[in-house]
Amino acid sequence: MSVAPRVRQRSVGERRRQRTRLQAPSSGPHPALIDLAAGRGLRPVTDPMPLLRSAFAHGMAGLLLSEIERTAPPWRRIALAALTARQASVKLWHERLWAALSSISAILKDAGIDVAIAKGIAAEVRWYTRTGERPSSDLDLLLSPAHLDRIDDLIAAIEPSHPLCGKVGRFARAGNIQSVDLEFEGVPIDLHWDILKLWIPSRNREAIWDRTVLLTLPDGRSIRALDAECSFVHFLVHINKDRFRRLLGFADVARIYQREDLDLVAMQRLVRADGIETSVSASWDVVVRTLGLDASNEFPAGRVRSLVWHIAWRPSVRLRATESTIRFRHRQWLIALLGRGRTLEAVRCWIRMSLPPADLLAYLHSEYAYRWGAEPVSATPRSRLWALTIGRVQASVQRRRRTAKVTRLVAGGTRPGHGSPSG
Repeated sequence: MSVAPRVRQRSVGERRRQRTRLQAPSSGPHPALIDLAAGRGLRPVTDPMPLLRSAFAHGMAGLLLSEIERTAPPWRRIALAALTARQASVKLWHERLWAALSSISAILKDAGIDVAIAKGIAAEVRWYTRTGERPSSDLDLLLSPAHLDRIDDLIAAIEPSHPLCGKVGRFARAGNIQSVDLEFEGVPIDLHWDILKLWIPSRNREAIWDRTVLLTLPDGRSIRALDAECSFVHFLVHINKDRFRRLLGFADVARIYQREDLDLVAMQRLVRADGIETSVSASWDVVVRTLGLDASNEFPAGRVRSLVWHIAWRPSVRLRATESTIRFRHRQWLIALLGRGRTLEAVRCWIRMSLPPADLLAYLHSEYAYRWGAEPVSATPRSRLWALTIGRVQASVQRRRRTAKVTRLVAGGTRPGHGSPSG
């Protein structure tokens, strides 16, 4: 399965021009970025400003910079002024991520605990041309299934001050959580023991680990990484969970497809074992249609499930950039519910995760749990019952207010308030 190839009274006209400059690119990525994500290069562009805003919103600034340096369009100087400093900071951050990964690898090797790297900088070094093309904010690590019983040892080695240190193993075995956020020397780490993280436990954990390959680190050490086939399936599930938020996820999938000689049979076996044909098939179809790829869909799925999927993730909810971090967040439960033969299991998992143990619930409501910008469940709870009822209602109201604010920004302005220009 391979191919060869976003305070003073002004006149109405001035306000309209300002809205045009500040309008968020959440109605979708710039058409030129679609071509870039698909690997077709950069089409002619007259006004670079909408393109640059869209590139920042969709994580495509690094790829755009590389293409601008290669093709030298007429507006090259404007683009370089906007992109170069930003990409230099991305490159420095990625170097810090690699350094942290090397240190963690050494610590865990001494402890006799095996982990693998997924997405992020590992994807960049394998399927992108240079550092900074694929921005990453953290390290995604997968714990070996054979060492699940040592997860508390791992956390004690990486972040001994973590509030859940000594407790995560219990939550993992009970199915309350499938990952935990850690910090190592200021670097965020997303530690998984189920890489798909669909709430229903994956039946492929051992198979995915057995397919991992060695990746050489900058210091000469090596760490395991997901192979191309597992990465392809993982990225398709991930962009579905992520509500198809940014174009970068589409570029990830396209690059693996175009640069690897993928084993279709192995991928079909992985997909069937977890019953996620609907998510994988529909997500691949969205990538192919959005990017205009010359590729067939070899992941058959049931018609009824596919229909429900396409209603939930219709075109109007895709590629909304920042807006998607607030809206559409509960739809990802449908991925598990639409799993073939796993609906009842998904319901049981939803109930179990919606009613976590008291100590886990206290953590989820703490500031520590969302220190990296993730959304808190609600304000600090007064009791477990309060947290599960009133607290969640308050959090829902807050999300709706944020959604309304983002929607107004997408429309090109904010609702007039006291002292703001009107009419």
